[in-house]
Amino acid sequence: MQLAVPPDMCGKVFSLMGMVTQGLAPLAFALAGGLAEFIPFRLVMGACFAITIFAGMPFMFLQSFKRFIEFDPARDTVESVR
Repeated sequence: MQLAVPPDMCGKVFSLMGMVTQGLAPLAFALAGGLAEFIPFRLVMGACFAITIFAGMPFMFLQSFKRFIEFDPARDTVESVR
């Protein structure tokens, strides 16, 4: 992420990412707590785990994501990842 964002915008981008993730956490807790009242907790946690795995699985097959993960600053440039 730091390589894709211009240096003068890093603070703004990372603060926005932090604000979004910290802001969504209470909503996720409330949703999981509400679901746990009606559905067994283990089932709720298992479903959340499965959703996370299946949502991330398509990225395993994207060439651009593989290039991003295997990025080596000593040998590659940011333009080669895009």
